[in-house]
Amino acid sequence: MFSLTVENERGNQLALSGNETKYQIIGIDGLTPPSATVNTSTVATMDGSRFNSARLNQRNIVISVRINGDVEKNRNELYKYLSSRQYCKIYYSNDSKDVYAEGWVESMEGTLFTNSQTMQISIICPYPYWKSIEEIVTEITKVVAAFVFPFSIESIGIEFSTIDYYTETNVYNDGQFATGLILSISVHGPLSNPRIQNIMTGEFILLNRSFVEGDYIIINTNAGNKEIVLLRDGVSYNILAYLATDSTWLQLNVGDNLLSYTAGLGVEHGVISLRYYNLYEGV
Repeated sequence: MFSLTVENERGNQLALSGNETKYQIIGIDGLTPPSATVNTSTVATMDGSRFNSARLNQRNIVISVRINGDVEKNRNELYKYLSSRQYCKIYYSNDSKDVYAEGWVESMEGTLFTNSQTMQISIICPYPYWKSIEEIVTEITKVVAAFVFPFSIESIGIEFSTIDYYTETNVYNDGQFATGLILSISVHGPLSNPRIQNIMTGEFILLNRSFVEGDYIIINTNAGNKEIVLLRDGVSYNILAYLATDSTWLQLNVGDNLLSYTAGLGVEHGVISLRYYNLYEGV
């Protein structure tokens, strides 16, 4: 069993599976891994060729749907959710995966003058991977609750929570490919030169700058969306220039990743969290 739902750029969703009174899916192409482009070069002194690089091509999802019931009404309803040139999301789930892809509608072609009307919807997904529905959120520094019942407040006061400053945490990527992440640093006092490192690969990201209480830093290492932003007093600043020259855009490799957090000054003033999706080549 599978389910397929589409979502338009306004966030409205339409179920194309399990909705046979209106739509019946005849077929779906583009669910399996997309093709790859393999670049090679020939060398005069060796047989065959030399491998240079390889990359996945964009994904093309083609959905064939039979229109049932009030055909004209249901066909026009479909137009509202999948208009040519418009952004959309395709949600797909089966017994093993619950994922989505993002793309733009390339075309919608149909047979309007037959007894059984069908529509063929072509969606181009420049980013070829399926993403897990659930965004995974974890922390390097953790806030530990300290407020329990029953309780009494002494004259010196009580702690409602404490911040546990682990210098290392294990992050598990359960997808099929390395994935970028979004690192967030909430600053609660003087902090300088924060550094997050993948101990298993030696790669790190380091900001050569000082921060003050109330600052909020967002580091996005996802391909096509890489940025480093500082939010201070309600204003957003691009601080990419403060990225150390030997830094790398950290990726989470498949399986275990051991991340550490250090700082030049005020390591206890930074609360670090990260968000990422598992990526899949096919369903």
